[in-house]
Amino acid sequence: MSFTGTRQRGPWAIWLYVLAAVALWLSPDVLDAQSAQAAKATGAAANSRSHDDSDDDHDGSGSGSGTLWACYVPNSGTVYRVKTPDTKPRCASHQHVLFSFGGGGGTGDPGPAGPMGPAGPMGPQGPAGPAGPQGDAGPAGATGADGATGAVGPQGAPGVPGAQGPQGDVGAQGLAGVQGPAGPQGDVGTQGPIGPKGDLGAQGPMGLLGPIGPAGPAGPQGLPGPQGLPGPQGLPGPQGPPGPQGPPGVSGYEIRRSGVGPSASPELGFTAMCPPGKRALGGGVNIFGTVPGSPMPITVSSVPDPSGNGWNGKAGSNGNPNWGLEVHVVCAFVAP
Repeated sequence: MSFTGTRQRGPWAIWLYVLAAVALWLSPDVLDAQSAQAAKATGAAANSRSHDDSDDDHDGSGSGSGTLWACYVPNSGTVYRVKTPDTKPRCASHQHVLFSFGGGGGTGDPGPAGPMGPAGPMGPQGPAGPAGPQGDAGPAGATGADGATGAVGPQGAPGVPGAQGPQGDVGAQGLAGVQGPAGPQGDVGTQGPIGPKGDLGAQGPMGLLGPIGPAGPAGPQGLPGPQGLPGPQGLPGPQGPPGPQGPPGVSGYEIRRSGVGPSASPELGFTAMCPPGKRALGGGVNIFGTVPGSPMPITVSSVPDPSGNGWNGKAGSNGNPNWGLEVHVVCAFVAP
C-alpha cells in the first residue's frame, strides 16, 4: 500500500490509512457508494482547486493490475475511490490523502524519516596517552562541544615546528590556563605624545595669613558721606484754623434679637429686623440644646435679609428633641 501527499503524517494517520485499506479490500461495494457520494458532494471544490502535483503522477495508466486507488479525508475519516471509469481521476481536495493498495505494484516512495532517538550516555573518560610528536598543522575544524577535562599528561618534548597553516575560525573561549612565571623586564619604550589638557581641579584650601605689609600712600579724596541724623524737635507752631465739616458717621447702635426655645421642631427659622430708619450692619445665629448627651443642632443658613434692614437665620435639630434658636442683628443709623 502506498501514500501520496505533501504533508508529513503522524503514526496515528498511518494506522487510519491501514484500517481504511482493509475496509476497502473487504467491502468494495460499500466503498464505491461512499466514493460516489463524496465525489458528488465535493465536485465543485475539485473543479476550483487543483491537487498536489505529486497526485498527477499516479494515473490509471500507471497502475498495476488489480491496484486500487482511494482518498482519505482526515477531518471526517471518510474514504472514497478514485481513478476508476465512474470516479474522478484525483482527490477532490489537496487536503485529502491519496493512497493505493493491492495489485503487487513496484516499490513505493520512501516514507518520512522517523524521529531522532535519544542520545546514549557518555562513556567514561579514558586515561591520557603519552604525548606524540608535533604533527603538521591541519586545517581548522569546526568547534566541538566541550568534553570533560581529563588529567594533565606529562609534558612531551617539543616537536619540529610545522608549516604555517591557514587562519582558522575563532574557537570557543577555552578554560584559563595556569599562570606562567613572570617574563624579564622589557626595555623602556619611547616617550608617547602629550595627552590633552585635563579638566580644572577643585579649589584648594585657603593658605595661612601672611604678615602685614607696609602702609600704602594716601588715597584720593573720597565721595561725600551719607545724610546725618535729624536734629532735635523744634517748638510747637501756632494753632491752625478749623477744618471743614466731615460726613455724618454711624449712630444709634443697638442689637435686636428674635427666636424661640426650647422646641421639638426638626427645623426653626427666624428674622431679626431693625427699627424703622436703621440699617443692618451685621448679624448671626445662636443655637443650643437642652438635653444632655443629645446631638447639637446645626446651622442651615445665616444671611442678611434682602431688604438690608434685618438678618435671617435657620437651623436643624440634628436629632435633638429639645433645642432652641436665636437670631440677632446689629442696627444703627447710617448717613447716606
